Amino acid sequence: VAFAGSGSMMFFFMMCLTFAMAEWQSLQVNDASVIMPAVSNGPAAFWESDLFRNASRVAQRALVHDTQDGAIQFAIHDPTFILGWMVTAGTFTFMVYYYGAQTIHNYYYVKNRDKAKLWKCQPDRWPTDELFLEEKLTGCFNAFVSGFAGTGLFFLHQNYPFLKLYYSTGIRGFGHYFASCLLVYFWVDFYSYWIHRILHMRWIYKYVHKWHHRYKAPTAFGAFAIHPIEYICFQTAGIWCCAIFPIHVMSFLTVTTFVAFHNQVDHSG
Repeated sequence: VAFAGSGSMMFFFMMCLTFAMAEWQSLQVNDASVIMPAVSNGPAAFWESDLFRNASRVAQRALVHDTQDGAIQFAIHDPTFILGWMVTAGTFTFMVYYYGAQTIHNYYYVKNRDKAKLWKCQPDRWPTDELFLEEKLTGCFNAFVSGFAGTGLFFLHQNYPFLKLYYSTGIRGFGHYFASCLLVYFWVDFYSYWIHRILHMRWIYKYVHKWHHRYKAPTAFGAFAIHPIEYICFQTAGIWCCAIFPIHVMSFLTVTTFVAFHNQVDHSG
């Protein structure tokens, strides 16, 4: 896997969603005078409104202030609330992974099966039904676990902050935003390359990485169809990146979403 995986993506998606929910509640209580003019005078007025113009400031204020509210503080400590979000995130990650992989699989292995020489590295080799089912189940299971565990890390960060994420381009400017995109891309690529090299060492290959190479005619589902130890190693790429460097959350999401799609395509044949 060439990036931190869907778990990391869900980690930051959940973070943005939770802060957005908290900020909306805050706006309802404290800033009704900002919301009503923005939504009551039509689309043109909305784009010129303070609500739209100050969106990044609103998100940043949510990060700094809203999580200190009593209700939010209770929620991020409540085991039932946390477990519910973890299960929801895991299910959502599984659904996105399955839909994406199945769509790509249908395009190559079903719609263009008779043109395999144009897109397949091994045009005469196809997965058995048994291996394909195992590949699909393993990949989907790992997707669920990463969403589940990633959301758990999100709540851990809420209680014991360890990431250097920021949410407003006004803090560091657009130059740093685009530089962050390049940083995330090259960090993940560099990190994954060396993890992959290590996994091909003889003493670890036969116990861990060989699992992935059992799928000699891989499909899009093979992107996450790997040994649990290997999957954990790759998942940490994005987490380490955001723990070491100040990264805009959308820089991270944009790059990892692209790499996730590319990873599934790369495993299609």
